[in-house]
Amino acid sequence: MGYQSGMGNGGIRRIAFFILLLLVIAAAAAGAAPNEDSRDSSVAACSQVPYGAPRPTGGVETAEGVVSPPNPDGPTLVEVGLFVVDLDNVDVPRAAFRFEGYAEFVWCDPRLAFDPAEVGTPIKRFIGPASGRIMERIWVPNPTLVNRKGSMTLSKRTIEVHPDGTVRLEGLFTAELAAEYDLRLFPFDHQTLPIEVESFTWNAETLVFRLMREKTGYDQHFKVPEWTIAGLESRVDEVGTIQGRGNFSRLTLEIGVDRESGFYITKVAFPLLLIVAMSWSVFWMVDEGFGSRTRVTTTGVLTIVAYQFAISKDLPKVAYLTFFDTMMVISFTLVASTVAENLLVSRVGERRPELAVQIDRASRVLFPLFYLLSIALVAVHYGI
Repeated sequence: MGYQSGMGNGGIRRIAFFILLLLVIAAAAAGAAPNEDSRDSSVAACSQVPYGAPRPTGGVETAEGVVSPPNPDGPTLVEVGLFVVDLDNVDVPRAAFRFEGYAEFVWCDPRLAFDPAEVGTPIKRFIGPASGRIMERIWVPNPTLVNRKGSMTLSKRTIEVHPDGTVRLEGLFTAELAAEYDLRLFPFDHQTLPIEVESFTWNAETLVFRLMREKTGYDQHFKVPEWTIAGLESRVDEVGTIQGRGNFSRLTLEIGVDRESGFYITKVAFPLLLIVAMSWSVFWMVDEGFGSRTRVTTTGVLTIVAYQFAISKDLPKVAYLTFFDTMMVISFTLVASTVAENLLVSRVGERRPELAVQIDRASRVLFPLFYLLSIALVAVHYGI
């Protein structure tokens, strides 16, 4: 009896062991198998939208050869992600900048559903020229860069069609875009570089963008000459167009950049301060005549005028006064004011030499103090 009982318990343990082993093998096989459909977790995938059920239509094109939207009862949801790979050539004079970006669009078109067993592939992929040909035959969001200013180069493009009809469009491109620069705080200015994407064809009644935040951002490692990346904001809005075709769904990325002002402080502002300070040397020329003092002052005025011409290529050409323009005006005015001080000292010195000396001594303090206070007040006014 004891032997039979032991055999019974051993048999149960062996059966349990084999069942556990089969479960482990099945789990391992499931984990090792490629999951081609794992990317269909997008909220715009056919499994997530109400119009995602497969429906036979005899093709995507209508009788007139015009591609119709996937959702016949409302707007088609298109998830969009935009990642800035590189950013360069922030061109202030042309009000433009150039960037390289990766864009991804995901939407559901149940008319494109297929049986992987019949087709022989779990996902249909169209790469390079083939992606362009398939785009002519199916419905696509037809995205465009609203603020595009110059050329645009598409280096890579891929279209994937999943068995349930989920479509994924990916592309890597380089483009030059327009931007409005506010240079009032130059050279301590902060600028916003916008990237605006919307459909060229379909308004908000047909297409609605939804942001993929996990695929929207910028590369933390790229450097922009003369600028520092301050951050990025993204949003989706509905905006009107001048064509009067209703509102359009628009994705907007705004890249904040701060100018690196070290060059302008050391190579532009500091020499300017030295020129102004050198013009104050006349306040110590107590025993010199009006002619000698005026020659020094005139040299200072001409120097600052020549200096302004020399640095003009490094300054923005705008109609309004920037912070640095105001500094230049104050500096020029103060250097020119030494001519009036020389004339006053010369006239007073003829009759009251001791008063002329006092005026020079007071000017040694008042001119630098006025200069510093003026710059400080201007900085406060500009919010620096």
